[in-house]
Amino acid sequence: MNNLSKQKNTTLLLSVGFFCLFCTQQASALNDAIRFRVSQGTFSDETVIRYLQEATPAFDSKYDAWKRFTSSTEVPSLFTRIEDSLALSINALPPYDTYETEYLYLKVQQPGDITIQWEILGSFDPDAQLTIEDPLTGDKVDILHLEQFTFEAQPGTYELKFDITFPNPPAIPTATAVAAGCNQKGGLLVYTETVPIHMVASRNGSTVLVADIVSAGESEFGQLQAGTYHLVYYSQGNPISEDDVVISAPAPVKAEFDYSTQTGLLYSGEEITFTNWSTDANHFVWECSNGYTTTETSPVIQFQNEGTYEVTLTAFNDSCDNSITKTITILPDNPTGVYSAGDNEIGLSFIPNGNFVRIQGSGHQEPYSYVIMDMGGRLIETKTIPSSTSRVRIPEMKNGTYIFNLIYSGRNKVILINQTK
Repeated sequence: MNNLSKQKNTTLLLSVGFFCLFCTQQASALNDAIRFRVSQGTFSDETVIRYLQEATPAFDSKYDAWKRFTSSTEVPSLFTRIEDSLALSINALPPYDTYETEYLYLKVQQPGDITIQWEILGSFDPDAQLTIEDPLTGDKVDILHLEQFTFEAQPGTYELKFDITFPNPPAIPTATAVAAGCNQKGGLLVYTETVPIHMVASRNGSTVLVADIVSAGESEFGQLQAGTYHLVYYSQGNPISEDDVVISAPAPVKAEFDYSTQTGLLYSGEEITFTNWSTDANHFVWECSNGYTTTETSPVIQFQNEGTYEVTLTAFNDSCDNSITKTITILPDNPTGVYSAGDNEIGLSFIPNGNFVRIQGSGHQEPYSYVIMDMGGRLIETKTIPSSTSRVRIPEMKNGTYIFNLIYSGRNKVILINQTK
């Protein structure tokens, strides 16, 4: 068989198939079709692959064509296969999506150089990448930028892998949380290979962070309040992914306490009960400005001397701590406030109707002074008054119990004042 007769034979083999190939394209352009051609010396053969909405993976009598093989040992054969290894010269397949692989089979009966060529009969998706694999090296040959490749073949059947692929979409950024510390502030670590990326982060429906990431790799964003963040990433103005990230935080410690006595007064030598109201804490340290310390939860403390003291409670959990300091005033011991007869004794009594304290007694030349405090030791008022004063007007105060302490000749008299309105 000479080359001319082979060309005629090839035309006859494909004539019915090409009729079907083009008969449906009279009203529109042919798409997604490619013709492969094998040449060895002066002989050649062809096969066609196309993708069509109406086609199936099986044999479609309207679109496919069987392969007819020549008896000549000089002619190479190129074809595809369907089920049961049936050979086709034209193979119509369903539309491709994001990836498509089809195998071409090359039958060679004589050793020598084989050239594979191709022609795109109908345009493919502009984003598609078309390659055919060299059966000897496994290298992928770019069909869209090359016209052919040649290899040295020995008799036998070769498998050529034809691939349709698409470029990978932009790599999706990923975010991980940086746990918050005791200040309830954490952060985000965002990793991306795609740049630039525009990121918008919202918390509780409000936007809290807008950032443009221009460098590939990891970017850190700190000083973010603990909570759940919704992240949206944009590439070239288009959203490419969303993510939800939770920034966790340890339970915040809150130190708090109050104190009380059986008499309601704070005087030297009396047992003062400090009640611990701290939250989310499991360990405590109490420190008093007189040098006393303890790790009891709610200690009972005695102050032997009158004066003003600071009491500090520090509360801890496994991660955090918090402190609170309060100031207390300790009065002299046994402040009864009861009037005793005698020239040098002073008596006190509270007159609610007039809202004043009556001072009874005389014989003291030095001026008096008085202090009004609430039950927590907070100073309300202090003044120096003549020793001849018999009444002290009480200032306007909120409802409650208060301490009135009169200081005279180095001595103290104390009375409780009940304010009710």
